Amino acid sequence: MDSPIDRTSTTPFLLRLFYRTGAFHRPDEFSSSHLPPSIDLYAWPTCTLTELSHQLAASTPSLLPSPAIGTRLAFRLIYADARAPAPAAHSRNQQQQHHPARFVVKDLGSVVIGGGGPGADEAAPLP
Repeated sequence: MDSPIDRTSTTPFLLRLFYRTGAFHRPDEFSSSHLPPSIDLYAWPTCTLTELSHQLAASTPSLLPSPAIGTRLAFRLIYADARAPAPAAHSRNQQQQHHPARFVVKDLGSVVIGGGGPGADEAAPLP
């Protein structure tokens, strides 16, 4: 069993959160040099989707409707597939071919922003 992370002495990692309203980004959108809009957040490996939702609402409230109560945030993990076969070596007579990166997509779940979290009451201070 893993020991809990001490968040007071452990450095969080940088999480790049790509966002979109109404639908998920297609994996091929991440293989171009112009990536979709994103937000940088810091999180720990034990961070929950609810914590990420609250952090997003607190750091960038303009992304969510006002009030944010009832807003569903859906999360996907998208990363480059390290197990994908490398492009074959080409001889001098063959033209160099572009092999787009492959990505793995994993649905993580969704969170509905509810009472008590950021966005619940715009007049109330955020935690």
